[in-house]
Amino acid sequence: MRPSNRLSSTAPTRVWCQPLAATPIRWPWSSAKTPKLVPVTHRNLVVTADKRKSWFDFTPNDRSLCATQLHYGQALKGVLFTPLLLGGSVAYPDRAVDYDVLSWLADLQPTWLDAAPAFLMNLLERAVARREAPLRHCLRFIRLGAAPLPLAVRQGLEEVFGVPVLEGYGLSETGTLSVNSIAPENRKSGTVGRPSPHEVAIRGEDGHLLPPGAAGEIVARGPGVMPGYLHNEEANRAAFVDGWFLTGDLGSIDTDGYLTYLGRRKEFINRGGEKITLYEVERALLLHPSIQDAAAYSVPHPRLGENVEAAVVLMPDATTTPQDIKTFLANHLVPFKIPQHVAIMSELPKGATGKTFRGQLSEAAANRGRDVVPPVDALHFPILEIWQRLLGRADIGIDDDFFEAGGDSLLAVQMVCEVEAITRQRIPPSALRSVYTIRELADAVVRGMPTTSELVTRAKDGSGTPFLFCHGDTSTRGFYALRLADRLTCKQPVYLLHPHVDPHPKLTIEEMARSHVSQLVAAQPTGAFRVGGYCNGGLLAWEIACQLDHLGREVEAVVLVDTISLNARPVFRAIARLLGFVAAIVPKRMGEKLKVDGMLTIWRVFMRAGLLRKGKWRQYLSEPTLYSRAMSNYVPSKMKTRVFCVVCEESRRKKIFSTTPWVNIAHELRSNIVTGTHYGCITKHVGEVARSFDEFFHSIDDAAQENASIR
Repeated sequence: MRPSNRLSSTAPTRVWCQPLAATPIRWPWSSAKTPKLVPVTHRNLVVTADKRKSWFDFTPNDRSLCATQLHYGQALKGVLFTPLLLGGSVAYPDRAVDYDVLSWLADLQPTWLDAAPAFLMNLLERAVARREAPLRHCLRFIRLGAAPLPLAVRQGLEEVFGVPVLEGYGLSETGTLSVNSIAPENRKSGTVGRPSPHEVAIRGEDGHLLPPGAAGEIVARGPGVMPGYLHNEEANRAAFVDGWFLTGDLGSIDTDGYLTYLGRRKEFINRGGEKITLYEVERALLLHPSIQDAAAYSVPHPRLGENVEAAVVLMPDATTTPQDIKTFLANHLVPFKIPQHVAIMSELPKGATGKTFRGQLSEAAANRGRDVVPPVDALHFPILEIWQRLLGRADIGIDDDFFEAGGDSLLAVQMVCEVEAITRQRIPPSALRSVYTIRELADAVVRGMPTTSELVTRAKDGSGTPFLFCHGDTSTRGFYALRLADRLTCKQPVYLLHPHVDPHPKLTIEEMARSHVSQLVAAQPTGAFRVGGYCNGGLLAWEIACQLDHLGREVEAVVLVDTISLNARPVFRAIARLLGFVAAIVPKRMGEKLKVDGMLTIWRVFMRAGLLRKGKWRQYLSEPTLYSRAMSNYVPSKMKTRVFCVVCEESRRKKIFSTTPWVNIAHELRSNIVTGTHYGCITKHVGEVARSFDEFFHSIDDAAQENASIR
């Protein structure tokens, strides 16, 4: 075959090599499947060299470093034959001596380097480790091959060596088709250079060539393309159409002629009709400064068919978490393209050419076990209920990803609107950029809530005796109580009393109640009250009722929802009096300690003895908070009023929530059992709790009317 007019196949060459280490040849395929054999003609080699000469301004003074085994096409055609055909030289290091890349650059003096990401990462690590010593090299540029390079590595190489790192595009069948220019003014970020318009085009699914900007399959033709697979006519018929070779890669060419590579056609994911290219996801991952290597891959999904996940290798000493990575990706990918699961690995499974075995990652992900984490906070329950309804699934936990579970952008908008409705607050889009799970969404809602020192909020207008409800929610300011107020049919006004967020360990229930009572009396100088509370708010409600009673104000009823009754028991009341006596006679420092943690210690003793069941309350007492201390130190006073206890099914079997002890300090006691757990009863089953309240309040109103008629 006749060589190029500008290059002679008989041009003199200079080969300068160190002794070649004996290396057994390994074929690039390992399966029993018959590979497609790609012939390389003399013309292909000459054309490749001709292109590279124009791209890189090669002269006979240039020398390549052949650091890749020669049975790979890129090493053979690009790194070895190109310099020889151009009259340059090739340096081939002796790997048997030492894999010391820096010494190769210093001793062999190559002017350019063509390598895969793993090699370049090793090069950067060694250069940084020896940064105190001056680097000796003659490099003009570094060319990247095989796979994308992390942005941090690319920037590090360019900073340390002072030369550009250039990315290109090509296949074994076509040779190099385009490459970024050495001159920075001729490079465009995110592209792989500017190919010849006569040799590269974009083909649509209908077979027509597409205009600039449109994405489709990259097709190639020209003297650099192989003549056809050897002894495989079937493959040739599928690969060549209308004189174009179908690369199987997707891309686009902009109006300036720059080619953007979008990935392999077979590496696209169809996520319920939404297309995701793995290459795009990997490129976004590699922009993260802490990620050294990354791979995106497909995983099966029961509702969407398939979804995208990712595995990453972090830079040395990096402490980045999967959530940090997903937060970062929110600035680079649309939500449905963000991997719903990011695995951090020590290394990715790779083949001899450096390409990642995505199939192994997909298989491992498909066989990975999945834990459905139940709600652990009050706000989790209503959000979970919304997700289950919108996604049509019951097997959702608070750490499951909305999009992985089958959600899409439209469902996400509807979901956020419903969460805003139940919390009565606007959730800004900025708070949702990296939010994908129920736990994260609940945290975002709490972070977005306005900070206020308001202790009393009017939740419902009405007439008659006002109902004061201490919701006890220190994080979301009683969002569930707003729903409770909406569901009450009684005409009385409803006020929410917010708990203190003062972290002082000596803050008592009595002091909390005193600040509320002063506001209540000032707002309503005359008339009666009805007081209620949930959990720790129940104890606060009791003390508010006691202080109002001491001021001569009528308290028609106290409603307690899942409130701890330990200190209403005679034995605990006696222990509290004894501790108070001891605290008064021991040294001051010890006495202060007894006042703060004495009763909490007693509660723990009874917990170990079996009075308190295992579960949430064991952890609650083992990690004392402001309210666990305040609750343990509060001894409710006796009061002549009606008491109505609402206990959920879960709590009715726990002694700490028993309603019986309230008989010792109340004038009249009624109780009711409602569906659900401690958190579930006031969230998922809040309507049932509201009906219990209505029935109790109606009975009070009926009794009052009956007494009035008798008079």
